[in-house]
Amino acid sequence: MRVHFPSMYEFHEDYYDPIHSELVNRGHVITDKHPDFVITADEAQNANKFSGAKCVWIGHSFDAKGACLNSKLDLRRLEKHADYLFVYSEYYKNWLENKIDTPSFVVGMPKLDALFANRKNSGSTIFYAPTFNSELTSTQIMKKGYNKIMDDDDLIIRHHPAKHDNEVGLTDALRMATIVISDYSSVGIEAIVLDIPTILIFNPEHKNFHSFPPDEYITNRA
Repeated sequence: MRVHFPSMYEFHEDYYDPIHSELVNRGHVITDKHPDFVITADEAQNANKFSGAKCVWIGHSFDAKGACLNSKLDLRRLEKHADYLFVYSEYYKNWLENKIDTPSFVVGMPKLDALFANRKNSGSTIFYAPTFNSELTSTQIMKKGYNKIMDDDDLIIRHHPAKHDNEVGLTDALRMATIVISDYSSVGIEAIVLDIPTILIFNPEHKNFHSFPPDEYITNRA
């Protein structure tokens, strides 16, 4: 089997690496020429430039902002581009099946599977992961009330990849963290799944975000 992994953002590699390694170990070929499958983490990617290739969407986060799975435009784009959806849980499978017709299969999240076996549980490292949207981010709240934390030597701050200013990779930060502070970033949901003590900060402007999810969605349940 021949497989291609397109990347729109560097952090997609965190999601691809475990799948890439497993495919290579099983003797499959990773290529950008004539693939049978395109495995993508983004709803904007498709297999159209490869004749006969199928597109498998694995997502790139738990979509805590609701920006993809609650956006009609992105859902239509996902339905158009992907042949199969590989989703994290029955929750996501049911959510998507009620909105689009693309077949979905529950596979978990390979990136987190790898972290379960390779987390460092010693030390006292705080990992702060804010999102960047003004209606959702906790940045101003942290600056006003938690300056002592923000100056801590054991603090890792990792902004959304859109900022392009992160020195520590997402997988490494989650591997080292003993406490995670976040807001409406999917990193907070990932930390909960990994059983890391997690603080999610409420932004009172959240309802103004264009695709903010309903009360039953995973963000608000968290």
